[in-house]
Amino acid sequence: MPSRTEKRNFDVDGMGEDLSFLSNGHISLVFYSVLARAGYFPVKELNGSVLN
Repeated sequence: MPSRTEKRNFDVDGMGEDLSFLSNGHISLVFYSVLARAGYFPVKELNGSVLN
């Protein structure tokens, strides 16, 4: 395990690593949740209609 001052080589080949990507389309769910909890609109409005 590298020390805090030692730089770790970062390789994006994904071998042996868990990768997570958050696209702009997915961030909107988080954004609206944060706005509702901050009081901009009722949290209850997040439980809107369900798509069939």
